[in-house]
Amino acid sequence: MPKHYYADGSALSKIFIPQVGSETLDRILDWEGSVLHFSTAGLLEVRSFLARRLIRRALDLSRYKDVLSRIADFVPEWEESGKFKRIEFREAWEDEAAHLIDEARKVRIVLDAPDAIHAVLAQKAGPAGELAVVSTSEPLLEVAERLGLGVIALEDVY
Repeated sequence: MPKHYYADGSALSKIFIPQVGSETLDRILDWEGSVLHFSTAGLLEVRSFLARRLIRRALDLSRYKDVLSRIADFVPEWEESGKFKRIEFREAWEDEAAHLIDEARKVRIVLDAPDAIHAVLAQKAGPAGELAVVSTSEPLLEVAERLGLGVIALEDVY
């Protein structure tokens, strides 16, 4: 079992809003020595997820504001704990993301830009064989697997 995990927004959302797959993230975080890598892009995806739930009335305004506040409070605590590690996309990696999109296309995988960014970030977070990508995105997980990274597929709520 890997000790390093990269979570995109679909996975991070399961930390803040109990849903199908939340227990998987809880188990990962409970494992001794595990580190969950995340990015600002993933946190923005969580914000988008919350806004969709608010608009669809699956979340009320009070809960929405509460979760956003928790995210703002937790992120600095996460990083201090050593259990979480932020990794940010760098301009120098744009060509790598574009290359992944092109390579995925060749094998008929439709990899969108956010998933390409997450795939690059996961590669930078830890070497193949030592890191697993946690996501609901099938294209991201397919590409991660082709890159030699572990994958943990979570169920999507929509």
